[in-house]
Amino acid sequence: MVARDIMLTAFPVVTPNTPLGEVYRAMQSCDLPALPVVDEQGSLVGIVSEDDLLRAVLPVYADTFSDLGFLPRSYRFHGYDQERLSATQAREVLSKQHLVAADPEERVAELAHLMLEHDLAVVPVVEADRVVGLVTRRSLLGHIVAPSLGCEPQE
Repeated sequence: MVARDIMLTAFPVVTPNTPLGEVYRAMQSCDLPALPVVDEQGSLVGIVSEDDLLRAVLPVYADTFSDLGFLPRSYRFHGYDQERLSATQAREVLSKQHLVAADPEERVAELAHLMLEHDLAVVPVVEADRVVGLVTRRSLLGHIVAPSLGCEPQE
């Protein structure tokens, strides 16, 4: 089994100029944990993930704590600037480090290894320098884990 066999082919993409609000809405509309960021030619330039969006709204000092559970629910982050955040574009938060893409003929076992090694929820599938699909952890669970456990994959 290869990436082409399990990849999603209908999904939104965003550009580097896409505002974060639109990125968030696109992720929610398709229930994906990350979206590819493409240039005008459709070439992959990065990924925007749920983690990237969370980092964008948390103040810098929050990164120093491993758990913010000690804060009361009513706590408002100082430094949170909705106007600035509304103007933030995907290019400012996208993940470029460890940008991993797969070929449509990449073996599914290798995709699983890449996802685990790089802690990825989504791997874009690129053919002729264009994003043609996405492989998600959920699709790997359905095609590798479910049969291994004798379970039916859920669609």
